[in-house]
Order: sequence, then C-alpha cells, then structure tokens
Amino acid sequence: MVNIPSQAISFILYYGGKSAAETLAKGNTTAVSKLEPVTEETPQFKNISIKPIEIKGAHEAVFLQGLPEMNLKNIELDNLLIEADQGFTIIDATGVSIKDVKMATKKAPAMDIYNGKKLKIKDVTIDSTTLGTIAVGGSESGKIKIDAGLKIQTEIGKEVSVTAVIFK
Repeated sequence: MVNIPSQAISFILYYGGKSAAETLAKGNTTAVSKLEPVTEETPQFKNISIKPIEIKGAHEAVFLQGLPEMNLKNIELDNLLIEADQGFTIIDATGVSIKDVKMATKKAPAMDIYNGKKLKIKDVTIDSTTLGTIAVGGSESGKIKIDAGLKIQTEIGKEVSVTAVIFK
C-alpha cells in the first residue's frame, strides 16, 4: 500500500457520540467510554489475520477501534513493513497480536494503546528509542505482553494497573 491519505488498515466500530480516540485527540486525558447494551445490532469483528503487508506513505498505518461493550477480538498483524506519519492506534481491543514488524513513523507515539487487553507485541522494531514511543493508557488495559527490548520506549499511564503490562 502506497501513499494512503488516511489509515492503511482500519477497523472502526464506534458509532455514536465522541469515541475515546476523538476525546484523546482533543487533549482530554480522561476519556470515558459509555457502555451501551449489547444487542443483535452491536457490530462485532473478530478472528482476523493480516499478513504480510508493506505500507509506505500512509497518514496512519493501523487504526483498530472496538467498542467498550464489544471489543475487537483476536486480530493478528504479522510481518509488516511500515513507513507512515503515525503507526498504530489500538482502542477497546482484546487479543491483538502484533509480531515481526519494522516501523518508521514521523510522530510519537508509534504505538498508542487504550483499553487494550491480552495484547502481544513481539519482534517489533521501531525507529525511535525515546520514552513514549509506545503509550499504554486506559484503566481497562491488562495482560499486555511487550518485548523486553521495548521497555525503555514504553510509557504507561497513571490509570493503568501496575500489573497490566508485562515485559518478556
């Protein structure tokens, strides 16, 4: 994929009011997502595998946003080569696996996670070594496994449980 003006890969389930992403983009660091009742009309994306992909020149490489009441589930992104303004945004997602990724981004964070659960980030190379290259936020975040080599690049929000992120 070359010169994509928006997100190269995106799954956006949010359908009403301001989403957590919109709230955070406006500078509000305490995004509150309202839980709606789950009905037959609630969208559900799960068990999706995307590999291999080369992205050059996108505004954002990957944008994944589920719903607080119905997270995106079991998304596998494997063998990606990324050159983009922004890298990953992951909001309200469970069971995302990101592995074998080489990423160069113009803006930090290269990987922004909000209320992510059971995420695995393995064999990922990001062209920055600064704190905040990976940002984890949201009080619902948990069981996030990140390569130990990315520990110095990871910034964890104050609302995130001290046991939510594990470096392996």
